[in-house]
Amino acid sequence: MSNFVKPGLGSVGQYQMSGKPQVKTVAVGNDTGSGYGQMVEFSTVTNRITIKSKASTGNVIVHFKASASAARAAGEYYLLEGGDSLTLEARASKIYISKETTGAGSDGSVSLCAELTNIDQVISYES
Repeated sequence: MSNFVKPGLGSVGQYQMSGKPQVKTVAVGNDTGSGYGQMVEFSTVTNRITIKSKASTGNVIVHFKASASAARAAGEYYLLEGGDSLTLEARASKIYISKETTGAGSDGSVSLCAELTNIDQVISYES
């Protein structure tokens, strides 16, 4: 009989070793103001996330609230201008990418690379 215990949020070793990569490019369309942004969901909990705004596209915001308008109103976002990058050492099961402003205009897009732990989303807190 095996006594294997699945790793959980307190499994320090999961955050100390390098993670499994998950790479994705996300296109962010026009936001009417009531939108929820483009959700990026990870297969397991992250250890680190690097996000790069693609040059010559519109500015985007990175947020953890589902509602882009709520994140803008509360100032709870990180702004990425064209060509900027952001690295977060964060345990998250999902993030949201939205345009900086509402209304029509050029679409924004980002490329991201997440380092994933072996911790299942099921036991993760909501991000």
